[in-house]
Amino acid sequence: MTKLMFENKVVVQRDGHREQTPPSVRVAAALSARNSSAGALRAAQIMRDEGLEPDPDISFFLIACPADHLAAARLLGEDSCGRDAPESADSGEEGDESADGCSARLRTLNIEVLEDYGEADMARLLREAPEDYYRRYEAGRLKVHGPRLEHDGGEVDRAGGLLK
Repeated sequence: MTKLMFENKVVVQRDGHREQTPPSVRVAAALSARNSSAGALRAAQIMRDEGLEPDPDISFFLIACPADHLAAARLLGEDSCGRDAPESADSGEEGDESADGCSARLRTLNIEVLEDYGEADMARLLREAPEDYYRRYEAGRLKVHGPRLEHDGGEVDRAGGLLK
């Protein structure tokens, strides 16, 4: 029997039976329920580095997803998506709070988070080939969560909108 302990509690227990949910998903869920996104990201890195999750798509997603959450938290801490707010509301300009500006700023923050956590290859992929990054993200998300349900609003193309 194999046990994985966290805070003196068993979070994964195997006794020779194949389990439906990959072990790394259960461990990351247990850690993120008790800790922050940073804890979930660190747990995913450990699982990947120790070979606890053999599927590279799942490992990618389990690192990228909490990195997204950390980037979003950084964005929420900024005004006007990281730029100065327009000086006058009646200037006739749209201002700096456009969806495109926020998306670009969020991507930049996501790259910074990945670099801060030692994920230089993932950061480089997001910077140089975001469509490939999001393709890998989605492949892992599908393996972890399955397809989105219709009532979830449909499939989302993370690089640019809602898919029909």
